[in-house]
Amino acid sequence: LPSNIFKLLSQFKPNLKGLFAEHNQISGSLAVSSDFSPPPSSTTQQQQQRLKYLRFDHNFLEGTIPTEVGLLKDLRLFQFNHNRLNGTLPIEITGMIHLEEFILSSNRLSGSIPEDLTSSNKGDKEEELSLQWSNLSFLEQFLIDNNRLTGTLPPSFIQGISVSLTSLNLGRNALRGTLPPEIGRMKQIIKLNIP
Repeated sequence: LPSNIFKLLSQFKPNLKGLFAEHNQISGSLAVSSDFSPPPSSTTQQQQQRLKYLRFDHNFLEGTIPTEVGLLKDLRLFQFNHNRLNGTLPIEITGMIHLEEFILSSNRLSGSIPEDLTSSNKGDKEEELSLQWSNLSFLEQFLIDNNRLTGTLPPSFIQGISVSLTSLNLGRNALRGTLPPEIGRMKQIIKLNIP
């Protein structure tokens, strides 16, 4: 993949709704080039026509998941399972506010599932950054099994994704600790695999 893949994705014509490249031999890194810039503002009609499906499963992709992935706000499907992605799971994925399916099974992700991140930068103007699992209110599937994740499940993670979630698979990792009581708030859950 080219180092500017996310810049290229942000510049596609508004009518491109899906990019599917699964079951190939695509290799390279998901690293972001230094000249990356977020997609420009657009009308509601253009926003409804932006990229919604991104599928690169069963390839040879490596490297970390760039934080810029959160700029793909209209994405519904992010499927990169069965690759060689490593590093930590960035909280910036919570910027994909229309996300329905997040599938990163069978990679080499490590570290813990991140906590919510909220901060304010005060200068000439006040700017608030809110990266919270509750931003993913449309999320139905969250599959990150068969990785190298460690640590405990943050209550903010379970509580935040519980609204629409039907399938959660965290199996075959090295997670530990007790289940947070927020697990009982998953009213829509059908498939639950937690070690």
